[in-house]
Amino acid sequence: MDLNIKLSDALLGSTYTVKTLDGEISLKIPSGTKFGEMLRVKGKGVPFNNGQNRGDLLVRLKIELPQKISRTARKIIEELKKEGI
Repeated sequence: MDLNIKLSDALLGSTYTVKTLDGEISLKIPSGTKFGEMLRVKGKGVPFNNGQNRGDLLVRLKIELPQKISRTARKIIEELKKEGI
C-alpha cells in the first residue's frame, strides 16, 4: 500500500494509523525517512496457504509537499536551507 505522509513527519518521525485486513494498527515512521521508502509490517498482509499463514504488509511512503506555504513557514524553511537541510 502507499501511505502519504507530511514532510515534517518524514524529517522528524511520527506515528500513523494504517488500515489492515485485521483492522487498524499504529505504524511508526522513523525520522529521516526518504520518499519511496518501504516499511514492512510482518504478518499483516494477504493470507495464503488456505488462510493458515499471512504475508507481510509493505507500505511505500510518499512525502507530500505543500502547494502553498505561509510567510512564517517560508522564513523557517529559508533558515533550514542555510543550515544545509
